[in-house]
Amino acid sequence: MKARTIYAIVALPLLAGCFNLATRPEQITGSYSSPLKYTSYECKALAVESASLARRENQLRTAQEHRRKSDKVQAFWLGFGTGDGIEASELANVRGDSEAVRQAMSLKGCRPEDPVSVGATPDATPSPRPPSDAQGCVSCQRIIDNGSKP
Repeated sequence: MKARTIYAIVALPLLAGCFNLATRPEQITGSYSSPLKYTSYECKALAVESASLARRENQLRTAQEHRRKSDKVQAFWLGFGTGDGIEASELANVRGDSEAVRQAMSLKGCRPEDPVSVGATPDATPSPRPPSDAQGCVSCQRIIDNGSKP
């Protein structure tokens, strides 16, 4: 009887520690963020903000996945994980802000824009490339493409 009690006392903290793993990124919901803070933004600024929040969400989702993998290794060897960190709370905030931006866009009647074309104007046409010489001037093409010097 005494051996079972000791075994239970030792096993219980080890099993409880396994439950302290980091949360999966897809299970983290957005925290509340008021769309009122985006009322002064115009549609183009809202699209830029939405694209910025989407990039940050991807970064945080990757960081949370990495934390979860590290926790699994630690839980295997030590019997406990470290739980959620700042990544999880910031991911919840970013998801809440993204929802607030979407609400502000719908209240203003903005159409969702493709994040790639956010900086472009509707009338913009690509500038024509100057003809390259017969040998294919690589450094000239680099200047045209990047605006950098050879």
